[in-house]
Amino acid sequence: MKVMEAISVKKFIKILLFFGVLLLIGCSVRSEEYFHTHDAEIQNHLDYLSFEETLLEFATDIVIAQYVGSRSLDEVWMEFEFIVSDRILGDATEQIFVHVQMNTQTHVDGWINELHFYPNDLVFEYDINYLLPLININDPYSNFYRETGEDMFIFVRNIVVDLDDPSNSVMYGDDLDNHVEGMDFDEDTSTEEIILFMEEIAEEIEEERQWERIFIRSDDIEEIILGSPYVWIVEIAEPRRLSDAFAPNPPLRTDLYYINVIHSLKGEVDLRADLGVVFFADTVLPGEQHIVAIAPNREGGTWYRFTSRNSLFRMDQLDEIMSILENHNQNNSNDSSIDMIENGTIDDYLTFEEALGYASDAVITQFIDYTVIGEGLIKFEFRVLESLLNEITDRIFVYLDGDFGNFGFSYEVEYLLPLIRVESHYSMAKEDEFVFIRSIVIDLNNLSNSIMYNEPLFEHSNNFHGEMMKEEILTLINEHVIEGIEDSDE
Repeated sequence: MKVMEAISVKKFIKILLFFGVLLLIGCSVRSEEYFHTHDAEIQNHLDYLSFEETLLEFATDIVIAQYVGSRSLDEVWMEFEFIVSDRILGDATEQIFVHVQMNTQTHVDGWINELHFYPNDLVFEYDINYLLPLININDPYSNFYRETGEDMFIFVRNIVVDLDDPSNSVMYGDDLDNHVEGMDFDEDTSTEEIILFMEEIAEEIEEERQWERIFIRSDDIEEIILGSPYVWIVEIAEPRRLSDAFAPNPPLRTDLYYINVIHSLKGEVDLRADLGVVFFADTVLPGEQHIVAIAPNREGGTWYRFTSRNSLFRMDQLDEIMSILENHNQNNSNDSSIDMIENGTIDDYLTFEEALGYASDAVITQFIDYTVIGEGLIKFEFRVLESLLNEITDRIFVYLDGDFGNFGFSYEVEYLLPLIRVESHYSMAKEDEFVFIRSIVIDLNNLSNSIMYNEPLFEHSNNFHGEMMKEEILTLINEHVIEGIEDSDE
């Protein structure tokens, strides 16, 4: 049973008891534990969520850890240091730092009682096992970035579970037991019960988690380029928000600029959207051109973030970046089905009819364009007029590891292509991708131009000839392709 599907009898009883007390004393209830003597400079407001709701919504990590120490970083921020002994959710580093903002009063709206807390009011003891739900704030832009690689976090609504004495556990500066729906957190609750309960929540979080932010801890240009889903040449447009719009001492100093994509070196571009990138403050100006290695800020979003602290490149680095991408694409192609076409090596001879038996698709197309993306590797783009076997996209990319000799595609000519589908070279590619089979291209406008192995196709077939009708060709293709599919299924 999922955590949020459980009937919250416990919560219902608490609400009844609370309103019963209100009726008896005829006045509002306010616990002294919610009053503090801090001079709060910042006031925050949060909508109330239960313990389970909070974790399902926000937690990226759940760890069991021991307290090491705390220190002030500046006038606004302090950090707690922990050593992680176990991980229930996420893959936190052994040493972690959890940051809190001082002199900030957080009000919780929507609870039956008044709740407010100060994030820096948490008190930890040495040699106690704490279970900590956390939000990972590893971020290329963060002022708290550590070159040594330790993970950075913030607490989730000041939740701290004391595994040695669960009755000391807190949330919102209040007893945690008041905000948990699925179990009791008191002196009789065992560590095993808590961990089992948290594992169930973690499992549900992982089931719902669709997308994770990319953070590459490297200054190596190849690691950054290959690890980023998008690499674009962009022109900086007008700003959306500059860093001086923040309050003093912000955690992140960034400028948000709209961009115009001049060329995509990696990843698809939706030119209909208003695209933007988060830059380090004071690093770019409108009208400048740069290369950026980025990822979307959220799934389906139109704002993009750096994937590393070194994701902004100069235009004079274009040749180096292109070389990295071309070499990677060529290596991937050589390691993929391009290099093992038809379950054999590139040198295995097959007749036309035998080769058709390895096709996954057969399409009637028109040539659009081609791109040389590596030494000996060419990407052809075709418009699909008709697919004989499967539903495919209106445009397709077909890769060739080699060359067509003197053969050249012409616009407006209809080409029938038997193909093998391959995994996308770019993780965000929207078009289907294929490789040629033995360089077979059938020119439906002039069958005598059809080729295989860069030679006239009829030299490698007992059935194909230049006087065939289109319907005869389609029948021949269907017979041998479908026969090959049936054989492979068996």
